[in-house]
Parts: sequence; structure tokens; C-alpha cells
Amino acid sequence: MSSAVENKVAVLLDEAERRRACAEPASRSMRAALERRRKRGTVVRPHRGVYARAEYWHALTPDAHDLHVMRALQRRRPELVFCHESAALVWGLPVSYGRLGTIHTVSHDDGHPSRNQGIMRHRLPGDEEVTVREGLRVTGLVRTAFDCMRAMSFADALAVGDELLRKSTLSRREIRSRFIEMGKHARGCRRARGVLSYADARSESWAESAARALAVTQGFAMPELQVELAQPSCPGSVYRVDHVWVRTDGTKVLGEVDGAQKYYDERMLKGKTSGQAILMERQREAELTMYGMPVMRLSHADVTDAERFTEKLTKYGISRRPEIVPVVRALAKSNPDAAISFTVVTVSDVLEVLAGSDLGHE
Repeated sequence: MSSAVENKVAVLLDEAERRRACAEPASRSMRAALERRRKRGTVVRPHRGVYARAEYWHALTPDAHDLHVMRALQRRRPELVFCHESAALVWGLPVSYGRLGTIHTVSHDDGHPSRNQGIMRHRLPGDEEVTVREGLRVTGLVRTAFDCMRAMSFADALAVGDELLRKSTLSRREIRSRFIEMGKHARGCRRARGVLSYADARSESWAESAARALAVTQGFAMPELQVELAQPSCPGSVYRVDHVWVRTDGTKVLGEVDGAQKYYDERMLKGKTSGQAILMERQREAELTMYGMPVMRLSHADVTDAERFTEKLTKYGISRRPEIVPVVRALAKSNPDAAISFTVVTVSDVLEVLAGSDLGHE
């Protein structure tokens, strides 16, 4: 490879990294040069026709991977509109890594969604709102959340619903009305509405939402969220704990949800190193024990495994009534806009819920 071409490739890759995008070669000679580098392992091709330095690419998180590809595609095709999980990333809605890797775009053609070379095309109404955020054309916030929530698992959808309530200027009732309108042209409206009924703007992470989703589906009492407690060592300051769970005997358990992101995401570290973040967390937990309540830590493994989650909460004595689970499921089908939540529940409470709903007459 000539030094001139080598320099052009380096400039192309440097410029793309500054834009936090993949590089798009503008000529056959540049593409051939990048392909030679790819065969040597110094460059990767994440999507057809776009490239990145291997070292740079492998240091990125999966969500950053999708965004880099999207920026390159948008530059190549300015008319593209991103939707579903791809638009969710731009809006800052939580998307679990398992749902990434496919780029979702809008198509106004008739027919079913189609996938081709890593791009999933979805048919949406031609009058759908399009917004430009961070240089990317995306579906509106409510539309994006609706499209995700009607197709995701309960845990993933609840995380999106929680963040939607945090970001939107609309009330829950107004969002529900928008969902119903959108549901005239799409499947899954009842599912999205059902998830929305359990959404809570106080939840601050995917893992916190996933814990609540399992509490619902496994029949556990719902925790209080983001509870502030006075710091024992610093009068006037407070600790805010993710959850406060209630045991069957009425005593409480402090709940902390551990997500790996807070140890490597610069936005969450706020200038601290990972080691400093871990040290501060240990100090915080030591002080939390001074309140005289057990501290229950939930890991990513705990909130993604129903059996493991149930076993841990049972060991801590968290109030649970498994007989309410089929009631929750049936209510989701008969009245998706209703939700059952409780702190400590008895069998008589379950029977009262049944008597007061359409379920008791089926």
C-alpha cells in the first residue's frame, strides 16, 4: 500500500472516530485498502460498507456499536428514519444488550417487516412524527417506546415504560391514549398498555425495572423506590436506596441493585475511577447497616433468573403470595390498563381483587 493511500485511510478513520461513527470509504481504492487492513485484523467491518479500527471498536459497548453504524448509514442515506430499538438508543431509553446488533429503520412500503444484511425494516404510517436528535432521524419518543414495549419481554418493556414516564411531558393517561391510537395500525397494543400500567418514573435503571418485573410475575410485594435515608456520618445529607422491601412480619429490607455499567460508564463515574466507585460503594453499604435493616444486593444474574430471584427474596423473608400470579396474568388479558401492586397482601386481598374485576365473572 502506498504511503499516500495509507495516510488517507488513517485520516478517514480518525475523522470517523471524532464523529463517533464508522468510516465510509468514498472510492474503490479506499475500500480495497480497508479490506486489506481487515484481513490483517487491524480493521473491522461491522456492517456492509462501513469500517472501524479494531482496537477502537472492541473498546466500545454494544449500544455504542449500533450508534456508530447508524451515524454512518445516516450520512450515506440522509432519508433514513430509525425506529424501534435503534431509535430507543437515540432517545436514551434502556435497551438490553441482547436486543442490539440489528438496525431498525422505517419503511412506508406495504407488507410485513423484512430483514436484510443487518437491517430490519418496519412498516409505519406515512404521517408518523419524525424527530432529529444528535444528527439522527428517529421516530418520536412515544412512538418509539410503543414499538419497543409491544414486542419486548415484560422486563425489557417495563424498563422502557419507566424511562418513558421520566422523559415524556405527557401524563400516563395521555400516553395510554396515544398507544390506543397507534394500536389501530399495529399489533401488541394491549401488551404495551399492560406494561405501561406497571411503569414507574422513579426507577432509574434497567436492572431496577427488571427486579420489579420479576416481583410482579413471581407474586412478591412491590418495594418502595428511591427512598431517602439520613446519612449517619453526615448530618443534613441523605442516602437514596434503590428499594425498600417489606417482609411478611412488617419489618423492612434495604435493596440495592448492582449494575456493571456504573463501574465503567464515564457518565455515571463522574470523574471517579472504577476503584474509587467500588470503595465509595463499600463505605455506603457499611453505613446503611447502621439503620438496623438488612441490606439485600441484587446482581444482574439475580434479576435475569426468576428462580434465583425468588430464592433470594424468599431467604430475606420478602412478602409473597404466589396465588396472585394467575390473577395478574388474567387481569393483563381482560383489562390491560389495570395493575395489581401491594406491600403485604393476604389471601382475602386476592379474593377481593378477583371480586372487584371482570375476572370473577368469567
